[in-house]
Amino acid sequence: MTPKDKLEGYGFVNVGKWFKTTNEKKRIDYSLDDGAKNQEDLNYAFVEGDKVFYIGVTSNTLSKRMNGYKYGKASEKDKYGKVEASTNKKVYKRILDLLNKDKEVEIYILPELNLGEYKGLKVSSVSGIEHSLIKDFDNGDLLNNIATKTNKVKQGSSKYISEDGKEFEMTLSKEYYNKGKIGFKKRSEHLLPNDTGVLMNIIIKDEMILQGTFTWSGKTRSINGKKELIKWYSDNFKLDEKILVKILDSRNVELSKV
Repeated sequence: MTPKDKLEGYGFVNVGKWFKTTNEKKRIDYSLDDGAKNQEDLNYAFVEGDKVFYIGVTSNTLSKRMNGYKYGKASEKDKYGKVEASTNKKVYKRILDLLNKDKEVEIYILPELNLGEYKGLKVSSVSGIEHSLIKDFDNGDLLNNIATKTNKVKQGSSKYISEDGKEFEMTLSKEYYNKGKIGFKKRSEHLLPNDTGVLMNIIIKDEMILQGTFTWSGKTRSINGKKELIKWYSDNFKLDEKILVKILDSRNVELSKV
């Protein structure tokens, strides 16, 4: 069984493809079935021949997510705000390289499945199976093998409490403290979304729940909690103090005082 066969066996369907253009500013473009363009909250995959070379997830419409790859943007805006998106550049380069070699690049999606509710909360198949799909198809090789230039920003240090990367103490550096960010090191990356723009719940233990956007720029993974998290930091901590970060799952993190 080929990787493409396996993908289709999981329920993914072909809804479009990528192609080259003569426009210098937009060197690649995509076509999608009419019924797929405005679908949102889904897993998607890019396939070349029998190979699955990228798995992603989006909470936006499929068209809007594909636009990020089409232009290879360094950043993009979605309904959750500005998203650092170096991943877009890397995937753009891979698609363009394949098309230049006269390879066909297909777009597949796995629509949201109705898994019911738990105590009034919608159970999402998208977030639930993302990491299993990524692991199954060895996702990330293309991102690791295609280098892009990124600006170095001094990040806060982390002291891990658990070996699996789920729990650690994070120092509130200027980058995190002043911008309302939560930063993650390499040890935690397998627990996090594999795509930018994903909406995350930030659970402030025994207080409230905020929302932030997961971003991925180069080797840096973080959650941007914006004004609400900036305020919580400034109300409860001083610069360079430590907080406890606990990753509950790929869509939820918990913050508390050390």
